[in-house]
Amino acid sequence: MKTSWNILSASFSHSHEDASPESYEVGKFFRTMWLVCAFDLPTDTKEARRSYTQYRKLLLAQGFEHLQHSVYCRHFPNYDQARASAKRLGPETPSNGKVDFLFLTDKQLGLTVSYLGKKTREEPLFIEPEQGMLF
Repeated sequence: MKTSWNILSASFSHSHEDASPESYEVGKFFRTMWLVCAFDLPTDTKEARRSYTQYRKLLLAQGFEHLQHSVYCRHFPNYDQARASAKRLGPETPSNGKVDFLFLTDKQLGLTVSYLGKKTREEPLFIEPEQGMLF
């Protein structure tokens, strides 16, 4: 099954033939980006658990924050830097795993609705980067 990338906006849309992250115009729709990394890596053997841990530590070393089990995110000032990070981390995927990178604008992520159970810690889902933060 081929993954299709669909992003619709007021100014453009793409068909499945040219739907790839590289084909999108970088402009006002991609100014500040969140890169969400969701992965499914097996942990049934000692070697698989080691690969899982190494990938997780790689994400943390690259500045990603832990959101949920096997879901991490990082803020980037623009789409190009988010895409470069995904291209850098993608080849590090363990051979028996699956990793998805989701590109979300600040506005899209701001529409996130989170529900916490009664026993869940009260903490913010995302920590907004400081205005003067350097990348």
